[in-house]
Amino acid sequence: MNDEPTLFDILATPTTPALPYGGTSGWSGSTTSRERAEAEDSTGVTSYRQRRTMALLSDSGSEGMTWVDLAQALDVHHGAASGVLSTLHKIGAVCRVERRRNRSQVYVLRQYVRSDDVVVEYRPNVSARMMLSILTEIAQDLDNGQIVLARDRIGATINAMTDRK
Repeated sequence: MNDEPTLFDILATPTTPALPYGGTSGWSGSTTSRERAEAEDSTGVTSYRQRRTMALLSDSGSEGMTWVDLAQALDVHHGAASGVLSTLHKIGAVCRVERRRNRSQVYVLRQYVRSDDVVVEYRPNVSARMMLSILTEIAQDLDNGQIVLARDRIGATINAMTDRK
């Protein structure tokens, strides 16, 4: 693939923090986890990690990064590293490819996807506690007139649920 960014790549680069999980960057379901997410989102930590991750992925080119690579570069734990990658994958700012390195998934910027790479679409981890969040996001999409985004979320959710059966 061409190494030059396209307009679509530039538009996919977040300029404000991506908060696609019910207005947050994501949390595991506990009160403390939600409080941590809200604090990081409001103090700029989330925005910094997302921007830094995009820069690191740009520097890594077609080699990409795993959560381990990102955790080391950002000096954060697994949850923080995988969380930022998942968020950026969810909004389409990064691609996850089927390649693995040291048993971990590889993420790359769209312009660095190799011709032999298979890009894996984002699939939400659907559990009972997340269903309310997903439905809330879809309702917000519809309220904002984002019919295609709502349809895509519904499709991804259905695919994730049927893949588990």
